[in-house]
Amino acid sequence: MTDLGHDIWMLSGSSVLQDGNTVKNGYECDLDKLTDGSRLGMMRKSDGTLHFFVNGEDCGAAANSVPSG
Repeated sequence: MTDLGHDIWMLSGSSVLQDGNTVKNGYECDLDKLTDGSRLGMMRKSDGTLHFFVNGEDCGAAANSVPSG
């Protein structure tokens, strides 16, 4: 994951990464616990927080100060 571009945010298991570096462990949304048919979404809110959703349920802020665009 060292060849990622700038301002890349992702979820790996229950860890939130920015540009390949872990910024949060133990996030409530755990990709390893999803089952077939689960729906995953993500959204940057107007306050700059990044949220992930599982089956429409907000897992809370995964990161702060996420730039727009």
